[in-house]
Amino acid sequence: VIRGTTMVVQRLWLWCVGVWWVERSTRAGADLATPAKLIVANHIGYIEIWALQAWFAPGFVAKRGMLDLPVLGSMAAAAQNIFVDRASAESRHATGDCIAARADPASPFPPCAIFPEGTTTNGTSVIQMQRGAFRPGHAVRALAFACPFGHTGFNPCWGARGEGGAHLLGLMAQPVSRLRCVGLGVRVPSDAERADAALFARRAQAEIA
Repeated sequence: VIRGTTMVVQRLWLWCVGVWWVERSTRAGADLATPAKLIVANHIGYIEIWALQAWFAPGFVAKRGMLDLPVLGSMAAAAQNIFVDRASAESRHATGDCIAARADPASPFPPCAIFPEGTTTNGTSVIQMQRGAFRPGHAVRALAFACPFGHTGFNPCWGARGEGGAHLLGLMAQPVSRLRCVGLGVRVPSDAERADAALFARRAQAEIA
């Protein structure tokens, strides 16, 4: 029930910010059949979060401070997110264990979505990806997001034109915002990538970029 409701609500949120449809495509020859519980993507703001929730209703890896937000904190907990305190080595280690457990194809948890860059960008490039999503050595489903916009339009990417409430109001004031998603398919690590997660992370970064 919670996942179904989440998918509907997040689709409505996309409409509220002018994303009437998402321009979805799949790279030729992409592997769509291999099971993958982890979803990795570049992080350009929050509209791709709403898109992922509308399609997969996954849990996310999120900052522990999110639990302190009114309403949103409760919703995030109900979505079975993994919360990490980046200042705590113990928390980061526990988060890695949680990701590994959810990456297992036999896991009863919903899919887990991770933005390996660890922060948002303005959409012009993909920065170095952290190894946490790739350490378990399981297959990952890779997606590449972009927000094409004209020179007179409002860039939906976080930080491109303001942040916080001002950015959200700018999105809501724009009748149409474009969101593009390219499905790159499931990526299965090689033996070398299982032994060295940094190799797997670099390959994902290059393909998403």
